[in-house]
Amino acid sequence: MPNICYYDFYKAKGSPENIGANERRIRLYLAHWGLQRQPFENTLDLRFLYLSSQHEEALSRLSYVIESRKEAAVLTGEVGCGKSLLCRTLMHKLSEENYTVGFIPNPQYSALEFLQALLFSLGERELPEKKLPLLVALQKKLGEEAEKGKHCVAVIDEAHLMSATTLEEARLLLNYQFPDRIIFTLILVGQPELKDLVEQNRPLDQRVFLKYHLFPLALEETAAYMTFRLKQAGLLENVFSPTAIEQIAAVTGGIPRRINTVCDLCLLAGYGAGVKQINADVVNAVVT
Repeated sequence: MPNICYYDFYKAKGSPENIGANERRIRLYLAHWGLQRQPFENTLDLRFLYLSSQHEEALSRLSYVIESRKEAAVLTGEVGCGKSLLCRTLMHKLSEENYTVGFIPNPQYSALEFLQALLFSLGERELPEKKLPLLVALQKKLGEEAEKGKHCVAVIDEAHLMSATTLEEARLLLNYQFPDRIIFTLILVGQPELKDLVEQNRPLDQRVFLKYHLFPLALEETAAYMTFRLKQAGLLENVFSPTAIEQIAAVTGGIPRRINTVCDLCLLAGYGAGVKQINADVVNAVVT
């Protein structure tokens, strides 16, 4: 992807003396386009999850894994493809009445620290400092939740960063099951190399019920993605011309996070120029 010019507005955004001025600029920027909020922020706002056909399929399949009490699933995709936002949406869908969900956004821990982080994410605040009592506490927690009729789910984001030892500890937790049913599901989410990492652990690989990979958006999906986010922000029409959309799809490779950055810069440049539509010339100006 070409280097992106971030303009003085963004360079000064974090300076305390510029906060008031920047807030006024943002209000004017939104008013210029008729927006209620910024449409292309790279945040985990669930309102802005665009369910392309593959994102919808991923959400449906992961929901099935959990609802059917399968042991494990793996979701992979390039950086910025929307994996984290998809997982947040998945967790949001799970009712507190039926599920206890633990989420680890960064699993770069030792094996012991990983187990402590998981126990903490499942709601426990007293964390044993030695492995044996920690494993006992985890087994007890999973069992207690199952006795309440609740299924435990652990969602591990950035799982490609896990060491082989830590990944093996996660795999061993799948042994904590009742004789008549599975009480714990492990969802591993990460970049494409996660697939190879899991396959190197053959016992874990055999327990993975589902593997799903998110690909970048095609041109038509990129256009639909942009329109969706603009509508979620209050604008009922896509202010990007067809040639601008083609250019954005090309320079971003269909990666949602990159699309957000380029579109945000284009809207800012369009506001600065006083135009009401973004054409390919505006796109070229912000990506070169």
